[in-house]
Amino acid sequence: EVKEGDYLLKIDGREIKAGENYLRHLVGRENGYITLTTNSTPSLDGAIETRIRPLTSESPLRYKRWIDGNRATVERLGEGKIGYVHLPDMVFGGLTAFNQAFTEFRYRDGLILDCRFNGGGGIDPILIDMIERRAYQVTRTRDYDAEMRPSDGFYGHIVVLINEHSYSDAEVFPNAFRVRKLGTVIGIPTLGFVIAVGPYQLVDNGVVRRTTTGLWDVNGNQLESRGAIPDIVVVNPPKETFRGEDAQLRAAIDHLLAQIEQHPVPRPEDYKQDIEPR
Repeated sequence: EVKEGDYLLKIDGREIKAGENYLRHLVGRENGYITLTTNSTPSLDGAIETRIRPLTSESPLRYKRWIDGNRATVERLGEGKIGYVHLPDMVFGGLTAFNQAFTEFRYRDGLILDCRFNGGGGIDPILIDMIERRAYQVTRTRDYDAEMRPSDGFYGHIVVLINEHSYSDAEVFPNAFRVRKLGTVIGIPTLGFVIAVGPYQLVDNGVVRRTTTGLWDVNGNQLESRGAIPDIVVVNPPKETFRGEDAQLRAAIDHLLAQIEQHPVPRPEDYKQDIEPR
C-alpha cells in the first residue's frame, strides 16, 4: 500500500527524524527483511507497516524501467505492428529473451532485436538459424486460423540495434545477420572486441589475457578492431540520451514502418488456394 510521496517514519521500529540520513539504518541489511513504517502524512496516526526484502542494487530496476520504456515507445510509434526485445547477453538470458520474443511477436510485421549494452557470449548460430527460417507450407486445424509452417519462425522485417557497448558475440551476431542479408543493422560501429581470450594466472596472482582465436566473415573482413558495421549509422548524442531520447530506437521504428509499407509481409491467406484435395 506504499505510494510515491508517502512519508518514511520508521525503519525496523527506529523513528526517522526530518533531515536525518536514514540510509545508515539500511547498511548491511540486504540479506534479510526490513519493516518500513509509512504514512501519507508526517504522523504515526494511521501509519502502515510494510515488510520488504531490499535489493542489493537498483540496477535491475533501472534496467527494467529502460526495457519497459523502450517497449512502450515501440508499441506506440510502431502502431502495434512491431515487436521489441533487448538481448542482455549472448548466453542464457539473451537466448531466453530471444525465444520469448519469437513466440510473443511471431505475428507482427516487424521486430527490433536490441543488442546494445550486450557483453556477448556465443549463441549467434542459434539466432541466425532461427531467423533464417522461411515458410514452406500453410496449415490449418479445424476451427482455427491458418498458420505458416514452421510455426515458430518469424517472417516479418527485422532490425538489429548495435552501439559502442555491443561486445564479442554481440558484434559477431550483427555481422552474421548483415552478411546473410536477413535485415537491417542500425546504430554505430562496434569496437571490434570480438577475439576470444583466455586468462592465465601468474605467480603473484596477477592475470594475463591473450587472444586465441581470430574471426573473419565470408567476405574476408576481419572482425578484430573492425567490429560490426551498421547499414544505417545513427548516433545517440549524450545530451539527448540524458533527456530520455533514443534516436537509434526511433530510426529502427521508422525504418521498419517504411519496410512494412513498401514490402507487405506475406500471410497464410496470401498462399491459400481454393483447390479441392485429390
